[in-house]
Amino acid sequence: MTTPNNERSRLIRVQGPALPVVELMSEANPTASVSPLIRVQGPALPVVKLTTEPVAPAATVSLTLPSPATGDGAQVFDKLHLLVGKLNEMEALGGRAGVWVDGERSGVQGGEVVIVLVPNDPADALATCKRVANILFNASPGVKVKVFVADESETPVYELAV
Repeated sequence: MTTPNNERSRLIRVQGPALPVVELMSEANPTASVSPLIRVQGPALPVVKLTTEPVAPAATVSLTLPSPATGDGAQVFDKLHLLVGKLNEMEALGGRAGVWVDGERSGVQGGEVVIVLVPNDPADALATCKRVANILFNASPGVKVKVFVADESETPVYELAV
């Protein structure tokens, strides 16, 4: 297998005589070129469709701040988003995976700024959420922080508020 500039790829190495090439096409990005992934022995393989389904996170952190009296909740949202970025930098320094912002459940909603965070690594998700909740609570005056688990999505298992 070669890369576009004809250098040998060091990612996948398969030994054997001329074998058919398995190709992967993305429906999410139909303009992406088809690329050979791996050679396999045997007859041509049938076309298969790969799909992914979102998995409910084991735990999430919800940060809530009242929108400022000026009504500029978007600015507060942006500042909290930057704070989450800094938190992820600190998580990386500790060798941890950090969190991502769930854009579907985050934003300015009903007079409040809400950011929902999901751990990047589902292993020890609850411990990650509690650690993140403590850091964000201490770094953000006036924020309410709640940790939810998938089994009890309506009732927080951990909560910090002023």
